[in-house]
Amino acid sequence: EGVTDRGFEQRRGARCASEMVGVHPVGGVGERWSRALWEETQDWCLAQQNCTGVMLYVGRDTMNCHYWCARPQFCSGPIVSDADLEESK
Repeated sequence: EGVTDRGFEQRRGARCASEMVGVHPVGGVGERWSRALWEETQDWCLAQQNCTGVMLYVGRDTMNCHYWCARPQFCSGPIVSDADLEESK
């Protein structure tokens, strides 16, 4: 899927090791993921001095999706190597 026009690259099956716990400034429970929300998510991250990446829920559990499919999570540490990532199932 490449790199977005804002410089974000998708890495499937991985979570950043430096999650900004409890930070959910865009999206919300029960909302639907959209192109506009993805753009807002990237813009928010770029506007923060300590935001280094975005994590999106990609699981198949309906209840988890209700809470997380439109609530991106953010990373606060550098993502330079695989050591900065955790496996996601």
